[in-house]
Amino acid sequence: MSREKRITTRQAVKLVQDAYDRYEALAKQALREEFGFGPARLARFEERFSELAAQEAMRIETRLRRGSN
Repeated sequence: MSREKRITTRQAVKLVQDAYDRYEALAKQALREEFGFGPARLARFEERFSELAAQEAMRIETRLRRGSN
């Protein structure tokens, strides 16, 4: 892979976090529009999703950092 196409671990982690943010927004939209979730249920979903996404992002970052050594 050419040098200009490589990304750092930090950039990869940022991309993963951005993907989770987009996925969360789409999931909340679907829950609201298709399943009638109101503000309280959406807030509970967002809290739990954010916890799980943060844990997974940390696992991914750990794997990336171990692989870059």
